[in-house]
Amino acid sequence: MQNLESVRDLLTDLWNLTDREQETLLAAVEAGYFETPRATNLGELAEEFDISKSATSKNLRRSQRKVLEQLIALMNETDDGPDSKGISPFDDLVSDLNR
Repeated sequence: MQNLESVRDLLTDLWNLTDREQETLLAAVEAGYFETPRATNLGELAEEFDISKSATSKNLRRSQRKVLEQLIALMNETDDGPDSKGISPFDDLVSDLNR
């Protein structure tokens, strides 16, 4: 149950991204910016928002940092990892969320 509360906190913190950070991160994911090879580049994302590449990069880095900091905090609150049967501490979280 404590892990479920941590996931809820994570999701709440994700909503604390600014609108621009959310939009930039979502656009990057949807356009394939994080794929290998990339399906889009920073310049194309910048054009979509009609801002400079440096501003787009700043928005993207800031949103990634916030999301990753929260994810790492959540991971630190859970057990060390999968047990000897390969069951992850996150399996319980997924089960709880699906109820």
